[in-house]
Amino acid sequence: MNEAENLERATGPRGRRRVFVATDLGACMDRAADRALMLAAKDGAIRFVHVVDPSSPRDEVTIGRLHEAMTRLISDIRDNVAPGRIDVTGEVLLGAIAETIVRAAAMMRADVIVTGSPRDMSLLGMIRGTVVDNVIRRAPCPVLVVKSRARRPYVKIAAAIDLEGSSRNALTFAIEEFPGAAVEVIHVDEGGREADNAGAIRDRIEGLTAACVADSRYGAPNEGRAISVRLAQGRAASVLLEELRRMSPDLVVLGTHGRTGIDSLVFGSVAETLTALLIQDTLIVRA
Repeated sequence: MNEAENLERATGPRGRRRVFVATDLGACMDRAADRALMLAAKDGAIRFVHVVDPSSPRDEVTIGRLHEAMTRLISDIRDNVAPGRIDVTGEVLLGAIAETIVRAAAMMRADVIVTGSPRDMSLLGMIRGTVVDNVIRRAPCPVLVVKSRARRPYVKIAAAIDLEGSSRNALTFAIEEFPGAAVEVIHVDEGGREADNAGAIRDRIEGLTAACVADSRYGAPNEGRAISVRLAQGRAASVLLEELRRMSPDLVVLGTHGRTGIDSLVFGSVAETLTALLIQDTLIVRA
């Protein structure tokens, strides 16, 4: 099979939803796998990838077992989906883990990268420096961090936004990709500077929401959709954690700023804190 055929098999026919799953082949990998199947819907393409760092002490027997585990995973998934409906592939790659994941997802032209919570996150909820953190900082597409079992499609989404372009991208993506879900938008006035203009801020956010609906591929079907706005004041990370726990959504959507050069390493302290501490699945969308 030549490179073009490999790429076509990895991406699927044009128009399919392409889901890239970065898996550690561990005990909880089924959570990300089950959610990926839901995201791929009935005619998508899913590519599972496990990356082995060449600097880690792994012998040939261990590498062989990883290949066997990937083969079993792909076989089990194919046995549970209708033939020809979802194209499922998987492979074990060698390389720097985060960089290899990002490069492989870009080659697939993935619509979303799905991964689990980092196992090396401390009790303080620190995500910085983990593979997931490094993937989020460099990913060519939105990253979904799966924390809960996928018992149903997302039905209640909370989108934490400011008034920047990254928020518009995040909200548009959520509206497009989860058309059956109710969306609640939450905005925090961190410095109290907006207190005297709460009405104007609400109008701006409602206008942003309407623009996101119009920007989505499914603008007309979204008319009249349940999208509400909630305003709060205080320190953004603390207030959002409290509000999101009270709202109890299935999915939290966050926007982060896309930058170039050295600033590309900036994930964003609020998004970083929420991604680490929330118990809900978290979708990070860059500007």
